[in-house]
Amino acid sequence: MHYYIDGYNMLFRLRHCRDNIQQEREMLIIDLNQKASLLNLNISIVFDSTYHKSESRRTHFENLEILYTDLGETADDYILNELKNARTPRQEIVVTSDKKLAFLVKHFLAKTETVEKFIIRINRSYQKKLYRPEYQLSHKKIEIKPSINKPTLPSPSVPQSIESSSEIDYLTIFEERWQEIQKNEPVPSKKESIPANKTKKELFPNKPNQSIENPGIRETDMERWLRLFEDR
Repeated sequence: MHYYIDGYNMLFRLRHCRDNIQQEREMLIIDLNQKASLLNLNISIVFDSTYHKSESRRTHFENLEILYTDLGETADDYILNELKNARTPRQEIVVTSDKKLAFLVKHFLAKTETVEKFIIRINRSYQKKLYRPEYQLSHKKIEIKPSINKPTLPSPSVPQSIESSSEIDYLTIFEERWQEIQKNEPVPSKKESIPANKTKKELFPNKPNQSIENPGIRETDMERWLRLFEDR
């Protein structure tokens, strides 16, 4: 489908301002171009010579075709003439809120749409497509942060398994480490050795070596206890 937009009719319906026509017209063109690009719309916007004092010309602003009429020619006349010469007028849609122009367009079997309905419809489509995940990913800005050169410590090489490690002798490492620990620890003092000829301490040091009744025979513990008991 191809759209013919009644330029100043749309501009005044949306802006309601005539202080700076040129600036308002440029803002409208930029907005329509942005939406036409995303929605892949074929749009021709027509401005008549009332507010554009120059010769007719046809130009493009990226995805938008901009048409300026001759002096004395209105946008309505230009659009109707284009529809008259169109091969497939049913594929043409005229966007205008001018009821007179909309009525004349129907005689050429073309379609019409008011400015308000057109803007609401494309704005909804634009917002839906703009916030789709695939669109966000394709237009996501990649921020490249400057790399900071930090000193990196060498990572120790760890063998996958102890059995398969032939380069590291863990027993040798353990022995070397144990020797270092022994060097740093104080040497314990040696305990005094007991002389080999030292006799065992007697259980009863005051016990007589010989029996009283039988001299020359060592008394037993029972005899000693009986003797002490009789003495008491």
